[in-house]
Amino acid sequence: MKKKKEKILMFIDNYTAHGAIPNLINIKIKYLPANNTPKLQPIDQDIIQSFNVHYRKEVVRQFLSDTEHQTPTTIDVLKAVWIIVKAWDQVSEETITNCFKKSGFKVSCDD
Repeated sequence: MKKKKEKILMFIDNYTAHGAIPNLINIKIKYLPANNTPKLQPIDQDIIQSFNVHYRKEVVRQFLSDTEHQTPTTIDVLKAVWIIVKAWDQVSEETITNCFKKSGFKVSCDD
């Protein structure tokens, strides 16, 4: 007897840009209640704030370094991407875990 494969659960908010979601075979879609997205989406809580703090810190470091070397500060797209990578790497796992816990998700190391 073949065991039925369990579907993966995906939570989506009611943002209109998501449009029509196709019928997915192995994924079950659950919609978040209206007007609760900021309370329920972990990334809307402290993760973005933490990332922004680290990003701004890197931009200020670049500015101070350029000022010290008496060169104009220019941040092109490639440099911005490297700053983004560095800033994201500084967002701690603890911050992400705490945001999910605050949103009511049960988080374990196995997840």
